[in-house]
Amino acid sequence: MMNNLLLPCNIFTSLCSMSHNDLNKKEGFTVKYFQKNAIIAMQGEEYRNLLVVLEGTAGTEMLDPTGRRIKLETFFPGAPLAPGILFAKDNRLPVTIEAESDSAVLAISKRSLLSLLNNDPACLEFYMSLMGDKIVLLAEKLRLIKFSSLQQKIAGYILNQMDCQHSADIQLPYSREYMADLFGVARPSLSRELSRLSHAGIIELQKKRILVRKKMALEYILEGKYGRLLDGEEF
Repeated sequence: MMNNLLLPCNIFTSLCSMSHNDLNKKEGFTVKYFQKNAIIAMQGEEYRNLLVVLEGTAGTEMLDPTGRRIKLETFFPGAPLAPGILFAKDNRLPVTIEAESDSAVLAISKRSLLSLLNNDPACLEFYMSLMGDKIVLLAEKLRLIKFSSLQQKIAGYILNQMDCQHSADIQLPYSREYMADLFGVARPSLSRELSRLSHAGIIELQKKRILVRKKMALEYILEGKYGRLLDGEEF
């Protein structure tokens, strides 16, 4: 079962040519296999090894105070899980990690990871970039949290990108999956709202670009008047 697959090459370049069997022979490296819906790591447990998805997909979720399960992110092959938690003073996992399909996950001990980072500048740069991206994502989530609806969050994000890029023709810096995570929704929900804005003539979707046709309409949405938009009012 999946015991001869290669580690995806967009992660730690020095390991790309190694099979799962070879990885298991390295000190501090262990490849583990999980069936769909199996728990990979539990919320609250100490995070002592960096986990990297090799095959399949893994998802994170947490329990709110009422016991409700809240799905947060999905990770695909090549993705390290909770890289910042490994080096935190309080290194308990804030989320539960579950296999969303039959999966293979590489566990790298903290000591082995530090050795790898010290000896591979490309790997170190990737790891630091990943940590920086997480901080940027968190900051943007905090900025958008004041908006109650998904439509408001999208409008606020687009207007912010217009200011940053000084243009109504903006290049989206993130994938749709990343944006959906940013807004705390599933990708289909994000695509549906973008399509509604497009059909209303407010924006024009062009793959990883958005051309804003009616900036005033986006500002109107931020004021909580999106009901008029849905009623087809002209801007």
